[in-house]
Amino acid sequence: MTLAPIAMFAHNEERNIQGAIESVLHCFEKQAEFDPVIYVLVNGSTDGTVSIVRDLAARHAAVRLVEIARGDKSDAWNHYVYDVAPRAGAHIFMDGDVLMGADAGPELLRVLARAPEALACVAMPTGGRNSRGYQKELIAHPQIWGNLYALKEASLQMFRDKGTRLPVGHIGEDGLIGFLVAKDLDPRGPLCPERTVAAERATVSYEPMRWLSLHDIRKY
Repeated sequence: MTLAPIAMFAHNEERNIQGAIESVLHCFEKQAEFDPVIYVLVNGSTDGTVSIVRDLAARHAAVRLVEIARGDKSDAWNHYVYDVAPRAGAHIFMDGDVLMGADAGPELLRVLARAPEALACVAMPTGGRNSRGYQKELIAHPQIWGNLYALKEASLQMFRDKGTRLPVGHIGEDGLIGFLVAKDLDPRGPLCPERTVAAERATVSYEPMRWLSLHDIRKY
């Protein structure tokens, strides 16, 4: 089997993290092509996220808890790329408050492997009010967005070779990653849209923000 590392980012996600992890386990359990390892990067959490992940890791060999003191997703992304990521053909990146659709993980990796010029592959959002519009936009103009995407090892190695790290505190790291990948990490170079492809059959679902929810307002 081919190693399939998943970097899952979680900051105060005690309400969602178990569902997110279990969705990945279910996604990969009925296939023999990929061997998933879920690195849950719990960054700066003050709720019960660590305890939940630790319990799941004790019951599932594929789950690995990675604790990071700083509550910052860009910093956690850097930590994964430079200090945690194993050598693999490609890596999946996922938020800890979404659900991976059936076969979405393997499909991301398959589509990316079939695109020799691509360095990134994005999944299709479902469940939100504007998800159909987002899907059409991503199919027409593939771009990295934060909930679920994959990067080839060559892409991660480019970051390492150039010593490029995401700015700590940066909001919208997905857009920055997408820009850098499309530019081969050279902001002055030509734009290469072929670096990112869309996996039309790979889906990810998320719960829309509830603006009457104090929890969601604080999270936003």
